[in-house]
Amino acid sequence: DEEEAQAGAAADATAATPAASDAPVVRGWILRKLIHVPPSEPRWADEDFAPLPPEPGGDPEAVRAFPTFHHCVDEFYTRLEETKVVEQKAQHAQNVYAKVERIRADQSRRVEQLEEEQAVAERQATLIEVNVDLVDRALAMLNPMVA
Repeated sequence: DEEEAQAGAAADATAATPAASDAPVVRGWILRKLIHVPPSEPRWADEDFAPLPPEPGGDPEAVRAFPTFHHCVDEFYTRLEETKVVEQKAQHAQNVYAKVERIRADQSRRVEQLEEEQAVAERQATLIEVNVDLVDRALAMLNPMVA
């Protein structure tokens, strides 16, 4: 009895809804805008979608027509997701590049600092070598005091 009731309910539901082939075909349009973020080239970005045709007179490349509204919506959201992925990758690459640049600047600063320390140490070594007699006499006077 239950199986017959479920089968009857499914048949009633199918009969109550029109078949997909009976539904009118509604066209769809994606409205786009031109984006230019230097240094990259200008590109078209999907801005919105609509089941109604856009007003004539605008840039013909600013509108993309589709045979069905469903196809239009699918294309819009597919491109939206693809754009998000591309933007995330670009942001990640930019973060990595900025980190590398910070490391490079820090290492450059550290190299300069070490070169300055090296120059000071070389100057001190040169002074000690030039005045080795004075250094020996000073050490000879200090060693008994320390001991």
